[in-house]
Amino acid sequence: MKSKIALLAALLAAVFALPSHARAPEQRGWLLLAQAGGQATCELDGRRVPNGTSICLDGYVTTCNRSGRWEKTSKRC
Repeated sequence: MKSKIALLAALLAAVFALPSHARAPEQRGWLLLAQAGGQATCELDGRRVPNGTSICLDGYVTTCNRSGRWEKTSKRC
């Protein structure tokens, strides 16, 4: 009888520990994603430049936006 109770207690402990352990990587991944959001860069001539960098391309000012992509503005240069 004691062995059945011990086995049941061990199984319940494992079941209750599993969901919290399974959620931990997801929460950590979300935190890393949120932290990495402000660090976007754009590629320029084989190097990475920070967001907010502006260049003249095809006669228009082009800016590296927050998502790490070049965005053409309506301003002429």
